[in-house]
Amino acid sequence: MTTNVSMQRPPLSVRLAAEGLGSFLVVAVGVGTALFIPALHTETAHPMLVALIIAVAFGGAFVVSSFAFGAISGGHFTPVLSVGAAAAAKLPWRDVPAYVVAQLVGAAVAATLLTLVGTFGRDNLLTQLQDAGFASNGWGEYSPAGFELPAVIIAEVVVSGLLVLVFVSAHRSSVAAVVVPVAVGTMVMLAHLVMIPIDGASLNPARSLATAIYGGLGPIMQVWAFIVFPLLGAVAAGWACAPLLGRLPDATQPTPPLSGV
Repeated sequence: MTTNVSMQRPPLSVRLAAEGLGSFLVVAVGVGTALFIPALHTETAHPMLVALIIAVAFGGAFVVSSFAFGAISGGHFTPVLSVGAAAAAKLPWRDVPAYVVAQLVGAAVAATLLTLVGTFGRDNLLTQLQDAGFASNGWGEYSPAGFELPAVIIAEVVVSGLLVLVFVSAHRSSVAAVVVPVAVGTMVMLAHLVMIPIDGASLNPARSLATAIYGGLGPIMQVWAFIVFPLLGAVAAGWACAPLLGRLPDATQPTPPLSGV
């Protein structure tokens, strides 16, 4: 029986490049919006409008990244989805460390370039952004609305788990190449609307680490929570996918190109 080459997964190196680029795009657009939009009108920008803009930026960036790179790598762009897909038996566990490293590199490069951009802003803009935490995630004094650690634990576990469930279940569609980017991007946007007041919305340990690097000692000391709890939610949701959704096709792997593309 002849194997259809178009159905084979791309080499791991190609998939990692796609994950790195997608992670870069998500962090550059999402975090860049969180950093620079409030700087336009510091005294007049309404916090709810700013939160809405940031949520749309993260969700939209995920949609664009998924359409651009999802057919190559599976379209994770966050360790939450890589770990969740592996827990759901839709990605080999042996690929997870490499995927996570690629996502971390993409996110760190994006944060570094945003720092470079900030150096050319108005007087002391970069210093002000770093003093404010550089859009890092946190609780207590680093939470936008003053939420404490228990709220962060609940929110990150539950919402990260829901993101994994949406990601895996959306692949059941016969037109998953269209449904998955829209469904997951919408979920990312809605999750940010809920979680920005709580902890700035992580759902993405790579994003949290990348911003904490430039956010100062406080965000670095708290970043562990945005690694541990989103991944706990991802594993729990991945394990729950089989009994909840039945035996799904292995569509969280890279999909072959559409006919004629």
